Amino acid sequence: MKQLLFALLSALCLLRIPSVVKVAEARASWVASMFGLAALYVLGTVTPLASIDSYLGGVNVTNLLQAIFALLAIFFFNDSVRRLANVPVRWTYYAPLLSIPIMIVSFALIEDKGPTSADFIDYRMDQLATATYSGTYMFALLFTVLRIIYMLRHKAKGLYATFSVGLMVVVVAVSCHITYVVLFHFSPWVARAIGTWFDRLFYVGLSVTA
Repeated sequence: MKQLLFALLSALCLLRIPSVVKVAEARASWVASMFGLAALYVLGTVTPLASIDSYLGGVNVTNLLQAIFALLAIFFFNDSVRRLANVPVRWTYYAPLLSIPIMIVSFALIEDKGPTSADFIDYRMDQLATATYSGTYMFALLFTVLRIIYMLRHKAKGLYATFSVGLMVVVVAVSCHITYVVLFHFSPWVARAIGTWFDRLFYVGLSVTA
């Protein structure tokens, strides 16, 4: 699914280039697609994860970069929808960006960050810093996606209805991961069973939205 989404975003980035010059909404959407591509790339979708992370110290910095790039992708998609819906900018518009320094600090506080692993979070969820890092990222995503759905509420027809359906799937996926983070210290096996649905649903939802 990640490879499919990477190919889809790559094609969309190329196809949207002509409209980027003329339409403000298209610019924000294009930037969102570029950040989405960056997020997928550092996950090892094209180049092996270990190879990418080795250049960054082999301590799973790729996980942090993926989280930041994904959040920025959703943020700029939110900006595209905001312009389309003609919604004024309020202070809450920038709220998700405030989570990035919190994520960076909490990531830095995680102990034993190496070696490189796609399951970096799962093996360190017993640490408060990991829960803070992952939870902050997910709550920022949830806030932004719900905001987009709210802005699309009066445009739920045709293509915009498809966007809303895809975003609702993303909401379910993010909610699964938040539940995983909260339940981990009480019932790890139940938490993991719920958490496994994140990857299954998250990229499906984004593929529909893209």
